[in-house]
Formats: sequence, C-alpha cells, structure tokens
Amino acid sequence: MGHGIAKVDNVGQPAQVTVTDASFWDFLYTTSTVRHQRYNIGDRVVLPDGRVFRYAKAGAAIASTDLAVSFASAAKVSYETVRAASAISTREVYIDEASLTEDELRGGYLIVFKNGASTHCVRGIIGNTASDASDHVVIYLDASLPYALTTSDNVEVMSNPYSDVRQTNFGGLASFAGMPAKDAASGAYLWVQTWGPCWCAPQATVAAAAYVRSVYFRHDGSLDVRATIGTFVTDQCAGFVLDYSPSGQGPPLIMLQVSP
Repeated sequence: MGHGIAKVDNVGQPAQVTVTDASFWDFLYTTSTVRHQRYNIGDRVVLPDGRVFRYAKAGAAIASTDLAVSFASAAKVSYETVRAASAISTREVYIDEASLTEDELRGGYLIVFKNGASTHCVRGIIGNTASDASDHVVIYLDASLPYALTTSDNVEVMSNPYSDVRQTNFGGLASFAGMPAKDAASGAYLWVQTWGPCWCAPQATVAAAAYVRSVYFRHDGSLDVRATIGTFVTDQCAGFVLDYSPSGQGPPLIMLQVSP
C-alpha cells in the first residue's frame, strides 16, 4: 500500500482524504516571532489519529520538548464595575482599562456578575478596541448578553489562556497546557499538543507498578504517579500510560488528556 495520511470522516460534515503528495504536519513543528496569518492564538488543529494541538505564544523561552508548559496568564482585568450600560441581547461591554491594544483580549473570557443576582454569565471575547485617551475599551462578545448591564454591575476578564505559556517552575501554582511541539524563544508562536499519544519526561515511578496507569504533572512539567501528589506533584491528571509496560520497559508513551 502506498504512503498516505489517514481520513477523518465527521458525520454530517464533508470529509476529505489527504493525498500522498500533500503537505504533512510540518507546520506544527515550527515556531516564529510572527503570527501565522492563518491562525490566531488558541486555534485548534485536530489530526486524523486524534492528536490535538493549540496555537500558543511563549511568555518566556521554552528550552525543552520533554517537559509540559504551563498557563502563565493571570486575570487581565480584576473585578471592576462596567463603564457604561449595555442593552439586553447586545454583544458589547464597556470598561475602563489602560494600555490595552486592539484585539489583545481575543480568545479570552468575560465573566459578568449581575449586581444583586446569582446569574453570572461567561462569554468568549472575539475582539476589543484599544484603550483610548480616557482608557475606554469596548469588548466584543461571541454571544449576546442575557440581561441589560448597568454601572452597578461588575466584570472580570481572563486573557486567552494560550497567550502566555511557559516552562517556568511555578511551584504547583499553575496548571499545565500540554506539551510544546518545538522549543521556542520568548515571544515566539508555537503549537502545544493537548491531547493524544505523546511523550513527556517521566519519573521512575511511571509505569513501574501494576494497576498504576494514570500520570500526573509534577511542578517542573515532568510526569509522576498519584501516590506522590503533594510532594512536588500536582493533582492535575496528564493522562494515562499508553504502552503495555512489562518489567524493564523503557519510558512509555502516554495518552495525553488535557484538552480534546
């Protein structure tokens, strides 16, 4: 049988078989200080074998492809009152925030807290205006507001989680985004694998005992087992050991399970 790339047939959607001489997945293993014109931060690529990758930006140099990278962005806008009213069913929210550039918040999330009610809502952010001379900003949402907002209501803004990924050891205070497909300079755009078969540096305890198949991220981005959670090991499950692991087996592949 000749060489070829597998087919994905999504029921109800057009399917396509990639021919032998078509491009392979090389673009996933490149980095650039210039954003790819086809992709925005957070965009998702799914390969036919089920591997999933996310387009991300390195907030600091990523030196190794052996260790996972963490989500490093904190809340972009802390709990604050909206600047102006928004009508019900509109998709714009008005805040005061200095030094925001146009569409800096794209791919992030807005959390709305309705004053005196327990009906918060979360919306994806599809863009924003740059801060003007008065620090006024308009945030554009991916779905309409379920109620009108007044200047008694409050919001928080979370940045696009993939806008700042790092291999920094945060001492267990950050969650992991996945495995970098390639090492990258600070500020470079790269792809991060979030699901499917991959390799991540394991501690000696991984696949070393029967009935222990799940793996967890350590504070440094390597893998360990649940028995050591709390001893430099987080409780964030990375996935499970994919290989059959008889005695003497080398470091195994895992089925990464961060974000499908």
